[in-house]
Amino acid sequence: MFPFFYTDGKNNKNTMNKKIFFVPIAAFLLLLASLPAVFGQLGRVVLTVDVSAPQAEIGSEITARVLVSSQEPVNAFDIILKYPAERFEFLRASTADSIVSVWQSLPAGKQNGDLRFVGGMFQPFSGENGRMIVLIFRAKTAGDAEIVVAKAEFTLADGKGTVILAEARTENAVTIWPEPPFPPAPQIVEAVLTKDP
Repeated sequence: MFPFFYTDGKNNKNTMNKKIFFVPIAAFLLLLASLPAVFGQLGRVVLTVDVSAPQAEIGSEITARVLVSSQEPVNAFDIILKYPAERFEFLRASTADSIVSVWQSLPAGKQNGDLRFVGGMFQPFSGENGRMIVLIFRAKTAGDAEIVVAKAEFTLADGKGTVILAEARTENAVTIWPEPPFPPAPQIVEAVLTKDP
């Protein structure tokens, strides 16, 4: 809100300066008052991307489990993961043994570095390391790679549709190694046997 100033015909600079000083102080105090409502949500829901191994060879498959831990029941989510398309090729997603009941959006087919999945649970989930989805990649090129959580929104099952941001964690960045060289082909040595007379 912009401050409104008026004068009574006199040059009252001190009064105006006080009003100008008061406005940013009031805005700052309002910001401080809102911080507990924002930061009090942190840690209530944690999204973990658990990569199968910290090292892989070109051509090998890499799996990443997406897990959720929540102190309060949640029943819906909207998640976006980013991965280096020059290092990983997305192959498929598995929803076996998932806590998710309904998938509104599920990554499938060729992707270009972004994976989004949206869905919900008929039975709200709370607890530790609930399996949401397993992502399977193929290592393409040598180098370091990491799957990053770009968005992780969860809806609390509180009857109000309260949306909170999950704390994101990635377990294991991956180092991709070139394929090992093929061993040299065995050499065939011809031997001629002679018999002494």
